[in-house]
Amino acid sequence: RTPPGPVAGIEWVEKVVKYLLSEGIAPQKISMGVPTYSVHWFADYTEERGGFSNGRQVGYDRVQHLLGKFDAIPQWHEKGGCHYAFWDNGGVYEYLFIEDAESLKLKLGILEKYHLRGISVWVLGREDPRFWEVLRKRVVKK
Repeated sequence: RTPPGPVAGIEWVEKVVKYLLSEGIAPQKISMGVPTYSVHWFADYTEERGGFSNGRQVGYDRVQHLLGKFDAIPQWHEKGGCHYAFWDNGGVYEYLFIEDAESLKLKLGILEKYHLRGISVWVLGREDPRFWEVLRKRVVKK
């Protein structure tokens, strides 16, 4: 079991890239997956399982809604390379790990550092509006 965390934490992403390269896969053949959705972790219950932690993918609009609803202030999660927030919801903590423009910049840093082929964006339409601006500035060659 692991504690709640990001969709694709920066340490994990770099570890996977290093592993692929160590196995002899050419960097030009690696397209790094980049999530545009965040994850909301909350307590759940079913008759079969009892109480457990559950995660749900949420788009950037929902991220903003949850932050406002619970008056939560995002903080930087160094190990995950992303923003996160948490709040008390009826005596139980919920967590939100946010994929946004800042987390994208770190992932693009890995792309550049290891000279990878490019990125594959996972789930269009749920991203931080600044996502495309970051891509234009960092990836698109003029």
